[in-house]
Amino acid sequence: MKQIPLTEEEQKLKNIFQTHTDILSRPFFQPALAELSEKCGTDLAHLLPISLDERLMENAVFGETEDTAILRHLRYLPAMYHEHTFFEMIYVFEGTCTNYINDPPCTLKKGDLCLIAPDTLHALAAFSDEAVVYNFMIRTSTFEQVYRRFLCTDNALNDFFMQALYVKRRNASLIFHTGDDVSLRDFMKYTCQEYEKQEKYWPQMVNNLLHAIFILLLRRHEEDIELPGTPDLKVLDEVVDILHDIHTNYHEVTLGRLAKKFNYSERHISRLLKEQTGMNFHDIVREFRLRQAAGLLANPNLSLADIVEQVGYSDVSSFVRIFKKQYGRTPADYRKTHAFPAATVPKDPDSLSSGSRCSTS
Repeated sequence: MKQIPLTEEEQKLKNIFQTHTDILSRPFFQPALAELSEKCGTDLAHLLPISLDERLMENAVFGETEDTAILRHLRYLPAMYHEHTFFEMIYVFEGTCTNYINDPPCTLKKGDLCLIAPDTLHALAAFSDEAVVYNFMIRTSTFEQVYRRFLCTDNALNDFFMQALYVKRRNASLIFHTGDDVSLRDFMKYTCQEYEKQEKYWPQMVNNLLHAIFILLLRRHEEDIELPGTPDLKVLDEVVDILHDIHTNYHEVTLGRLAKKFNYSERHISRLLKEQTGMNFHDIVREFRLRQAAGLLANPNLSLADIVEQVGYSDVSSFVRIFKKQYGRTPADYRKTHAFPAATVPKDPDSLSSGSRCSTS
């Protein structure tokens, strides 16, 4: 990817940064925004084309029918700490950037890909003309629909997904150092172009391209992973193993069977899950079932009755009630905005990978 000239907005941000480097070179929290604006003599919030909210919600980022949003990170954008309710993937095409997610902060260089889990406090700084950094933002529900097949295999992404979705921990991130992997780079570029053009079936194309990107990451770079700020590994490994087992056997799992398999008492299993996830065993099983059902709803070849049976519920009406409470809409309404066109979906549900504009050069 060739170097991209500074936009008018980026040039304004650069001028402000060069004049006030001493106060803008460090990340800050939202309450300091007004004070920084006063010191800079510029209303930073109104200068920027994106919101500098400390907590970004999905409805503020995604269009009604969008599962993914991709944008190029503005160079010289003030680095404000924030978190969001969705997944974020940062990819560095050129130059470097600084990700303030742990202490010390992490420098991402060309070819680095960083995954950030929901509810993870972080700030990103790209203070150079050479930096070409893209943010890929993915709804949490879509993230699991697209990558749910990874959850049945033993790999680093599997562990990250489980931690991100269920384990209560701050600073959940995963970095792949891909270097000069041209194939991966081309897939990243093509994904950006698909989002920019938004031609027929573009959401499905983007989802499948992202799925292919993750396959390439696991195929070529599973040994090139960095886990910043890794917590107590022993406890984390125990919880992740238990969550894997629940996910694999969610339609028939019991607390007694888990206790026997992991050689713990039922009370210990319950306490461990509650401490690390904030949910009890039955809540976790319900979450797994509903997430699986949401993924299956993307396949128009499956009836609702088939899906209900597959995820372990015996009554359609009770399932509809529970699903609506979780997702805020009925399965039928959910399917309207998430289903693939029938002609593009295989009959075998297990073969599915469901689920500011960017510009590339």
